[in-house]
Amino acid sequence: MINTAKEILGNKKIQRFVLSSLILLLIWVFFTAFFPITLQKIHYWTIYPQAYVSAWLLQIFGYKVSVFHYINNCLSLLDINESALVCVGTGCSGVELFLIFAVFIFLFKGISRNWLWFIPVGIVLISFLNILRIIGLSFISLYAPDYLEFNHKYTFTIIVYGFLIGLWLYWMNKYYDKK
Repeated sequence: MINTAKEILGNKKIQRFVLSSLILLLIWVFFTAFFPITLQKIHYWTIYPQAYVSAWLLQIFGYKVSVFHYINNCLSLLDINESALVCVGTGCSGVELFLIFAVFIFLFKGISRNWLWFIPVGIVLISFLNILRIIGLSFISLYAPDYLEFNHKYTFTIIVYGFLIGLWLYWMNKYYDKK
């Protein structure tokens, strides 16, 4: 087991991955610390269409939905049937997920023409999953509000990260250059 650990830690690809990840993490921390207004705008540009698409889909199913912006700590607030509220804040935008996904795909490079289309497609799929998450939380808020916090914190987090890992594994099996 110790030899295996030494082999893993001595592997140049793993060292490069860890070092690159740490550098990118430091860049992200720097960006969030020194450019919070820009980051807030990025979150808003992401949340705004997700909130409206979620509202539109809920309206197709016969729900009355109003969308408000910048209410308390919510960048977008969905009011469903004037009886349930769903706050979509910066932590719900998916921006960090987009970044994690893109970095993992980029660091485990394959042929560049593949990651040039796979990263945008993955981001669109993650956005769509986030819209489904907002809709799911809207239903829970409307019909079982006592379960909202648990599902927001655990159920949907597991689903979203599971999907992210699934995309990454698909990339690794299909497009990653193993040389």
